[in-house]
Amino acid sequence: MNQKLETIRRARSNLDKLRTKLLRPTPQTLDAGLRDIQAAVNCMQVLELDLASGHCSAGLELGLGPQLRALKGDLQQSVALLEAAGKFYQGWARLISTGEEEPAGYDSRGKAGTPSSKAAGKMVIHG
Repeated sequence: MNQKLETIRRARSNLDKLRTKLLRPTPQTLDAGLRDIQAAVNCMQVLELDLASGHCSAGLELGLGPQLRALKGDLQQSVALLEAAGKFYQGWARLISTGEEEPAGYDSRGKAGTPSSKAAGKMVIHG
């Protein structure tokens, strides 16, 4: 049981590292989080094989229950943070993209800058 608990703890630790990175998601932290995700997945695969092997008694499985539920919660939080980061960057890409090669006049902080030379002299009115 101790080995299984340690595997769950390692998976949760990796997910905790990922969640910490996702509190301030940047393309760099998203890339760095891939290592944490892979490490957590590896731990869960090992645990799944151990549990599927049938070497677990019912009492042992009951002892793992609280840790497995906590791991499930960690996974749900991680997924929610990843989805939020993805939606943010998808929206950001739409905001700065005009369908052309140049951004739509916004800087990296989301503030409007001077229009590009291609947009100079053009006016768009919606409504």
